Amino acid sequence: MDDGAGFAARLFPLLWEIAMTKKTRVAEITWLGEDDLHEDGNGPSRNAWNGITFKLGEPVTVKNDRMIAKAKGNRFYSVENEREEDAPPEVPTDDSDADVHGGDLSKMKIGALRWMAEQKGINHDGMSKVELREAIEKADEEAKKA
Repeated sequence: MDDGAGFAARLFPLLWEIAMTKKTRVAEITWLGEDDLHEDGNGPSRNAWNGITFKLGEPVTVKNDRMIAKAKGNRFYSVENEREEDAPPEVPTDDSDADVHGGDLSKMKIGALRWMAEQKGINHDGMSKVELREAIEKADEEAKKA
């Protein structure tokens, strides 16, 4: 009988491969302004939507399926150059998670732990969250001794 850990060890590489091959929709969305406000040229020069600022007439690259779909049906926006791209795994590009948690590895997400491991030269392939924390702590202790 197989234990859960053995099953997880075989499943993780498969899930990682699926995550690495995931596609995301990308498009250039342009805010066209509002007819009644921009006819005389006195309307606002920018518009914020879903945390993204759109300058009047300037395309913005958006990687959000829902925004792209909604913009297609909205006369105040134009959608161009829609395509699918490989989606990188959701791993932070910095140690912002470390800053948020004050360096407490037990509270960090696995992506932040992987990032920290890479920065310290630790091969994290297939490591669990606990194994990552232990490897990072060991590397930190060795660095203090040196």
